[in-house]
Amino acid sequence: MIDRALAIDPALPAASAEQGALLLLKAKAEPEPAQRRELSLRAASALERALRANPLLGREYAPLLDEAGKVAEAVKR
Repeated sequence: MIDRALAIDPALPAASAEQGALLLLKAKAEPEPAQRRELSLRAASALERALRANPLLGREYAPLLDEAGKVAEAVKR
């Protein structure tokens, strides 16, 4: 459903935020470090896009953006 919403309107902030949240969940469950990093970077990108478009989503999604960055950074080490 999220992919469909973004196909219709790629700038839809709520859909981008949910996409980022789901990508972060996938990243946290991914056992392969390179794939975990890729998923967390994609999550961060989607969340950043959503928060730029609608700062009011920050209360709910800013912590997820921070977490995505931490997951990506942890894999670098």
